[in-house]
Amino acid sequence: MSEIDFELLEQMIKCAKREVAFRYRVYPSLIAKGRMTKEQAEKEKALMYAIQKALQKIYDGTAPKPVQQSFLNAQDYIKPKQWHG
Repeated sequence: MSEIDFELLEQMIKCAKREVAFRYRVYPSLIAKGRMTKEQAEKEKALMYAIQKALQKIYDGTAPKPVQQSFLNAQDYIKPKQWHG
């Protein structure tokens, strides 16, 4: 059985944290410009925060065992780079 790639998981958590911060910083101006409703913004912020917290629970080992087992190889979740040339 594969092990969790904790280095990759940590990178994913950091990325999710940056995205949460980005949304909190940018969404108010999108709402002010009428490009997004407050309800949409709140939903999107909550969804990304939930992703961050779920990843953190897996990293910390506090997620339910079936979740941790299904996340054994985080590499499976990364789409391979497609090179155009």
